[in-house]
Amino acid sequence: MEVILLTGHSTICSAVEAIKFGAFDYLTKPCDINRLISKARQAVARKEEREAKIFEVRTKLYITKQERDELISQILRPEIPDQF
Repeated sequence: MEVILLTGHSTICSAVEAIKFGAFDYLTKPCDINRLISKARQAVARKEEREAKIFEVRTKLYITKQERDELISQILRPEIPDQF
C-alpha cells in the first residue's frame, strides 16, 4: 500500500519520519487538489510497478524460497530519498 500523508500540522521531524517509514509523499494543507491527484496517480503507478516486479520474482525458475523472499523484501523496502 502506498501512503500519502496529508497534514495540517507539519514539522520537519514528522516529514522525515514519514518518509523513512515508507510514506510515498508528505503534503501539507492547504493542498492543491491537482497536486494531490497527481501524487495519487504516481503512487498507483509505483504500486503497480512493484507488483509487476514481485510477480517476476515469484515466477522465476531455479531460485530457492529464501532467495525469492529476499528479492521480494528488497522490492518492498522503503525508498528513502537522499536528502533525508
